[in-house]
Amino acid sequence: MGAKSSRSMSTSSFLNLKSSQVDKVTLEFRKASGGNDSLDRVFEHVYCSLVPVTGILYNHLQNDGRVHVSKVLCVANSVFGDASEQSNVLIAIHGDVKSIMQSLVGVIAVRCGMNTEDSYTLLCYLLNEAPSNASNFDRWLISSPVGTQLVRFVYAPLIFEKIQLLPRLLGHSIILPLSGIIVINLHLPSSKRSEWTLLFSSSSHGSSFSQITKRINGEGPCLVIVESTSGRVFGCFASEGFEAGPAYRGDATCFLFEMKPNIHVFSATGFTKNYAYLNYQQSSLPNGLDPEARAILEMNGRSMNSGAFRDPQPLLDDSSS
Repeated sequence: MGAKSSRSMSTSSFLNLKSSQVDKVTLEFRKASGGNDSLDRVFEHVYCSLVPVTGILYNHLQNDGRVHVSKVLCVANSVFGDASEQSNVLIAIHGDVKSIMQSLVGVIAVRCGMNTEDSYTLLCYLLNEAPSNASNFDRWLISSPVGTQLVRFVYAPLIFEKIQLLPRLLGHSIILPLSGIIVINLHLPSSKRSEWTLLFSSSSHGSSFSQITKRINGEGPCLVIVESTSGRVFGCFASEGFEAGPAYRGDATCFLFEMKPNIHVFSATGFTKNYAYLNYQQSSLPNGLDPEARAILEMNGRSMNSGAFRDPQPLLDDSSS
């Protein structure tokens, strides 16, 4: 009877969930409750991976001290639905956009081992990007590369599943803040998010420009990350990587970014195809590793407007190491 009920719910009430997911949640409820379809405060133990949101969820979903499985499935169905469904359920649970963001970051911090400074940096980024007005929250979820994905990462344990948020790092870097990794990774094409391989690090390979070019030349899609002498961390994503020569490479998925002291992402405008460029040992052509010439010029104290990337404020303003 229970299995029949689950299949009925999966096809009629929870269109965004698979029948196997509905059955899994129902089974876990019954295992934890001794055969019932509802949980008392043990709910917080079953969903401990949602700390610190678990208590908020319990209070929102409980009736007479118990949470019925159908209410959890309703929330999960909305989380894995479209932007409007996500927006409605999150506002119902948390009340306003700021509280939603604080809760998302709280769970991410616990689950990913993020420190207080990193958590605050991620929260500031999200609050700066998202609308303060809840009525526009669904529009932001539609347009944001990070919003919907963070929501699903946080709430996936509702159906006892995991979603990968962080890439596997092949190689050690001392300048990558966790908050920056999360945001930048979610801006990458989906096929490039699972694994990052370290090609060059000045701490391991020295500061020779020839070493940089040797290690990145022809290696395919590439993230360049730089730390300045004042501790600012910034860089670019070159969608087609760098190949030495006079031609620009890349497409509109290229972007510039800053990781410290604040997170900013500057997407391509589409006004030009001059995205990424690598050239050296040429007397008649510009030399350097150049995301549309801007970074190299500004690192040397000169400023210019970028036609390739949206940049409402100077991205680089100090010397670099």
